[in-house]
Amino acid sequence: MISGSPALIDGVPTQSFEDVARLAAELCGTTHAVICLARDSAMHLHACYSRATDRLHLDDTACAGPIDYDGVFMVLDLQQDPQVSRKLITAGDVPTRFYAAVPLRSAVGVVLGSLCVLDLEPRSDGLSRAQQACLASLARQVVTLLEIRHTAQEHRSQQSADEAALHKLQDQLHLAVAATDLGIFDYDLVADDLVWDARVHALFGLPPEAPVTYETFLTRLHPDDRTFVDQAVKAALDPTGDGTYDVAYRAIGLTDGVERWIAARGQAFFADGRATRFIGTARDISDVKRAEEHQRLLTGELQHRIKNTLAMVQAIANQTLRSATDLDEAREAFAGRLISLGRAHDILTQVSWTAAPIGEVIEGALCVHRQNSVPRIRISGPNVLLAAKPALSLALALHELATNAAKYGALSNESGTIDLRWHVVHEAEEPRFCLTWSEQAGPPIISPPVQRGFGSRLIERSFAAESGGAVTLTYPPTGLVCRIEAPLASMQEQIGVAAA
Repeated sequence: MISGSPALIDGVPTQSFEDVARLAAELCGTTHAVICLARDSAMHLHACYSRATDRLHLDDTACAGPIDYDGVFMVLDLQQDPQVSRKLITAGDVPTRFYAAVPLRSAVGVVLGSLCVLDLEPRSDGLSRAQQACLASLARQVVTLLEIRHTAQEHRSQQSADEAALHKLQDQLHLAVAATDLGIFDYDLVADDLVWDARVHALFGLPPEAPVTYETFLTRLHPDDRTFVDQAVKAALDPTGDGTYDVAYRAIGLTDGVERWIAARGQAFFADGRATRFIGTARDISDVKRAEEHQRLLTGELQHRIKNTLAMVQAIANQTLRSATDLDEAREAFAGRLISLGRAHDILTQVSWTAAPIGEVIEGALCVHRQNSVPRIRISGPNVLLAAKPALSLALALHELATNAAKYGALSNESGTIDLRWHVVHEAEEPRFCLTWSEQAGPPIISPPVQRGFGSRLIERSFAAESGGAVTLTYPPTGLVCRIEAPLASMQEQIGVAAA
């Protein structure tokens, strides 16, 4: 049932309702908010707020939704609910996809109207519980405001009771705003009086009681943002525009020196061809901006790593094919090197490409050759964290050494073994990383190889280029010995870790 009294509506300033509508839109993050009041058994648009330029085209069709219900009524996508969408706002060139409303119900259950929020896009999740609670709270405040004004008209002698109720209403509105972490500013342009609440003061590093002016605001902005923000304010106060204000800027706290990202939205109101009032909200979006910057850095780093990986794959392919005498053998060698590279990438991905434990790098590179029931590769050394590039180089080097041992060295018979040891030497001015690969009991080496293969060149070039290290290959009769030595700092680049 729709019911309402003209006496309850007449004499209530529209500005009071527009403030509530604006707050409802800000709390719910929607494009439009309207307050509809009942008169003559029909619902009529009484106040509205819109961020869109066509906000003034909203009309009574915005009030055509159902009202005989309890709680918050929501239509997540009007295109999926044709029964409701036929009644809702489609006129006035204002397309709407999401709709939510709460009835304005008096203490005795009479429907006085509704508070509605509308958005241009559908919402799969609708409004959060906190937003629904705040919207219902604002609806109660509208009812309270209507009833207070009505009571004031009938009982002017009781005006000082009315003042207490108005203070209560203001307190409730402040609580609703506080729940959303929004700060509020209110600029009386006629009196040149700028008022910030405690939350906006805190965003600018000021105590709650500190006086503020527009110059205070400008001087606390980041120098790179000051000009465009000032221009945005002037544009909002231009009577030829729509009065909207929506910017994000950096502020430097006066007392704490903290740089914060702030998102501010506002609306200017005009009279006699000039701006008379400018109100709005401000909130801290520093965490969002830091997340965006982190994502940008990650994207750039990913692009860099992909280029490096592709270059490494290209070099492996070129060298493998250049030194190959048999296509099948070349294919097998190339596949093995890519698999080793892939395992190293998996390890680095698990630690977000920051610092890979050397033990995991070695296990990944040698796991194919350590599946025997009798361990033939003995590994020992301290826990050293490696940066991405040295970890990849070490994985490829160990793969080449193990592949060579399986073909010609200690792993080519049933009795050969390999000792793989590493340590950190602290004797010199800068600590050095040392690793030794020693083969024993394999086929005896009669004489050193006449020509160096790709594996040898890959090991030497990788450590020379990536870590400034040195690789020494010796061929005693007992088996191949490979010694790798490099500055510990170059093996760890900028990860800021040391050997355990």
